Amino acid sequence: MGKTAGCSRRGRTKKSNNEDEDNGFAAWGGYMEAKKAKLLDQFHSSEVEKISDIFKGVAIHVNGLTKPPADELKKSMAAHGGVFHMYQIKHLGTVPIVKPAWISDSIALGKLLDYRRYLLYTNQSITQPKIGFPVIEKAAPGESAPSASTANQRRGPTKTAADPKFLEEFYNNSRLHLISTLGAEFKQLVGQMRDKSDGRFPGKEKLLAKGKISTHVLPSSVIMHIDMDCFFVSVGLRNHPELRGQPVAITHARSGQISNNCPERTASREQEFALYADRLPEGTTSRVATIDVNSSMSEIASCSYEARKCGVRNGMFLGQAVKLCPELKTLPYDFEGYKEVSNTLYKTIASYTLDIEAVSCDEMYVDVSGILQETGLTVEEWATHIRGGNYRDYRMSLLHG
Repeated sequence: MGKTAGCSRRGRTKKSNNEDEDNGFAAWGGYMEAKKAKLLDQFHSSEVEKISDIFKGVAIHVNGLTKPPADELKKSMAAHGGVFHMYQIKHLGTVPIVKPAWISDSIALGKLLDYRRYLLYTNQSITQPKIGFPVIEKAAPGESAPSASTANQRRGPTKTAADPKFLEEFYNNSRLHLISTLGAEFKQLVGQMRDKSDGRFPGKEKLLAKGKISTHVLPSSVIMHIDMDCFFVSVGLRNHPELRGQPVAITHARSGQISNNCPERTASREQEFALYADRLPEGTTSRVATIDVNSSMSEIASCSYEARKCGVRNGMFLGQAVKLCPELKTLPYDFEGYKEVSNTLYKTIASYTLDIEAVSCDEMYVDVSGILQETGLTVEEWATHIRGGNYRDYRMSLLHG
């Protein structure tokens, strides 16, 4: 169903045998224009009772089977100040094509609704998701206007990049986005802890209560790099202790094989291989050499030491990894778990010092110079102590340097 403000036909003058004769149809297409004008006059002179002017200045043409049917839509337009065209306009141009519900809903609410919500086709493509700017309806007297947040709520499952929730779901399931986001969050967390600090450090106070452990000569400045070992795998194993000691990898895919439901998969996979191989640095094309069209190209984000012994590496395609290690077990991402363990790590270190530089969810730099000077601990002794922190309950390992 198209909506338009009007239509016109411009054409050539067709020569007649009698140049002086003018029957009103001398112009090319004159008959159809006259017929349209007659139908329009009949529409305006119809006996339908006028109810409102909701559709004043709006004209529609119905194409195909609609619900409600064309006759009912015609009566609705007549009753509410609109125009109904019986014949389709040849050159629609940019005339919007909307669903019939636009008419019904506008009448039900007693106001002309934004037609963009009822568009049958848009300029939106699969590769260019639509930016959903909020549309605020004008409030009736005595009513409060809806907020932007409620006026533009998005609903429905994500299936393609054209879906409004595609980007949100993509980022919610992206480990790279998580790492970058958490890095920023923990930098902010460190700043907040500094602002709220009362100068007390419970962890350091417990150490000092034991007295100086040793009196080693220490360097004036010690910056320690702390990194969680096999972070994604270690967090995943918290809920799967039965997999400890086995080759484990973190990835989106559950199998080394892809689904065979798509008949065009082979051709698209060959193109994907070629494009990926072209982008690989020289001498590293072996990454795709052992993968066939049925192998999963889901990347491994993290793998256990048992998997590494079989040749599996971070960033490797799952299909290739399974060929190297048929016993490889896969676990999904646990984003909430990563946040929980990361918070524990940062707060544990903050109980000793706030001289922290956050890097990511599992990595930081810490100036431990003051701690070592006050407690008398060596670097190795401090590292051993911190490894026994609260996150030990998670059976996580810390690397330091």
